[in-house]
Amino acid sequence: MKTMRKVLLTAVMVMASTFVIANDTKPSVNVEKVGMKSVVVSTKGLGEATAHIQLKDENGSVLYSAQTIKGQKFAKRFDLTALEAGNYTIEVENEMSFTATPLSINADSAWITSEDQVTIVKPVIRQNGEKLDIILPTDNNEEVSITIFDSNFRKLTSESFGGEALKRFDLSKLEQGSYTVKMRTNGRNFVQSVSIK
Repeated sequence: MKTMRKVLLTAVMVMASTFVIANDTKPSVNVEKVGMKSVVVSTKGLGEATAHIQLKDENGSVLYSAQTIKGQKFAKRFDLTALEAGNYTIEVENEMSFTATPLSINADSAWITSEDQVTIVKPVIRQNGEKLDIILPTDNNEEVSITIFDSNFRKLTSESFGGEALKRFDLSKLEQGSYTVKMRTNGRNFVQSVSIK
């Protein structure tokens, strides 16, 4: 009876996590041109998660950084007149998703390539005792690579998969300690730590 209860509880947790991922974690990020060399960035739908907003140059250097207060919308006008001609990215990231919007600047103006905006819903890690569940969004058909490292950064296992909503790893043979789980999807890396006690 206890085993059945654990199985049902795990199934409910997976379904609830998948429902939350599918319905409330993809932020709506809008970048609009207002004037020749300025844009307005606005976000909504970030849920209760704190989001980080960054303007980066093509080398990945952060030129501006802000953080939302949990559950609040964000709007900010960026005056780009002081920036050199080139390619830039506005990134919005919370614990569940990542959105990048490219923009370009020349001598006279700035323009946004909204069709190239990318939103990635991150895989979710749930640890249930000696089991580690990787939960993927239901609309993710991309391949995901999972690598688990020990505290000395030695690779313990690596696996790639796609089209599955749930991937489970058995941690029962691992010693107590901290482990790092690296997930790669859509060209982005997401890292999370787990502990075995």
